[in-house]
Amino acid sequence: VLHFVGFIPSMLSILFPIRNKNSLIFNSQFNTTFEHNSKSLFLHMIEDKNNNLEIYYVINDDTLRRELNRKYGDYFISTSSILGLFKVLLAHTWITSSLETPVGGFGLAIKRNVIHLGHGSPIKKVGLGVNSNSILRRMYYHLLKSNFSYFLSTSKEFDDAWAGCLGLHHHRVVRAPQARNDNIVKSQATSFNNNYYSILYAPTWRPGEDIELFPFDDFDVEQLESFLAKNDIHIYLRIHPNFLQSVPSRILHHSNIFILSNDEVEDINEVLGSFDLLITDYSSIYFDYLLTLKPIIFLPYDQDNYEKVVGFTIPYEKLSPGPKPGTFLDFMYEVENFYNNKNNDEYYSQRKEVNHLVNPTKSEHAQSCASIVRELIKV
Repeated sequence: VLHFVGFIPSMLSILFPIRNKNSLIFNSQFNTTFEHNSKSLFLHMIEDKNNNLEIYYVINDDTLRRELNRKYGDYFISTSSILGLFKVLLAHTWITSSLETPVGGFGLAIKRNVIHLGHGSPIKKVGLGVNSNSILRRMYYHLLKSNFSYFLSTSKEFDDAWAGCLGLHHHRVVRAPQARNDNIVKSQATSFNNNYYSILYAPTWRPGEDIELFPFDDFDVEQLESFLAKNDIHIYLRIHPNFLQSVPSRILHHSNIFILSNDEVEDINEVLGSFDLLITDYSSIYFDYLLTLKPIIFLPYDQDNYEKVVGFTIPYEKLSPGPKPGTFLDFMYEVENFYNNKNNDEYYSQRKEVNHLVNPTKSEHAQSCASIVRELIKV
């Protein structure tokens, strides 16, 4: 919708292609959030005292924008105002974490650099690559192609997926780390809860389907409660907000299981490294978590259906370095095994190998990303 609403101002921008080459505009989803790689790269770049760039971040939520301007300075603008809209339209470079650009429309990359940072590595197919796309959705993605100059990719493993997202030529996919991953490295030195072995359970969002938690035929909630209490283990559920209401009450009322909502932790990457173990399925969060080299348990209970509806961009079995228990008893065994062998488990070498493939950059992510963006701005 945003792309059609902004069609008129975007056309004016094309007709009068005057650009301020020193101006950078950041945004994220729907111009209402301060998050993801846009946030991390923006904060890194405004701290650079040698910058001769005019840097702004679009936040159309009035309350949030005022709060951010008080905290960081007058960098936050709104495209709902004439002045803010003109700053955006006249800028030579836009940087976004999503497919929603600062102003809607098409042809937005004409005489402008529009750089897509992304907000995760594409383990599953995205854009035009999704297996179940309708004709209308495919047409929409083909139109979006005209809005982007470059897509950043963390690894050669994902280059094809990003190119295929909008049908881009491979020379428009540029290798660069995710700026936000500095947060993972920093949080690794802390513990999410000093008194408990802390597990993050973060299943991926599924189109049109509820998430099945603890997907085992022999699942026993009372047995789980006893197991967690005995071993001083807490499990924190990170679920898409749309599916919180589908979490069974028997799990919600569990004394050792907690919902970790966006209200409690807005950006999971800021605390991701502090967890002792990750449980997931096809969420790209596990690629980020691999930077810690800590253990991961995979629960791909609907893998065949997910492959059919969405599809994978990587050989999932090969690049998911951890156990995939098929029963509840096996699940508890794997958790206990990692718990008792914190620094010496059988999957460590596999995690290290996959981490090398998907995360070539191990530190200074924001700095490396900023250097690459500066080079792209010169093009």
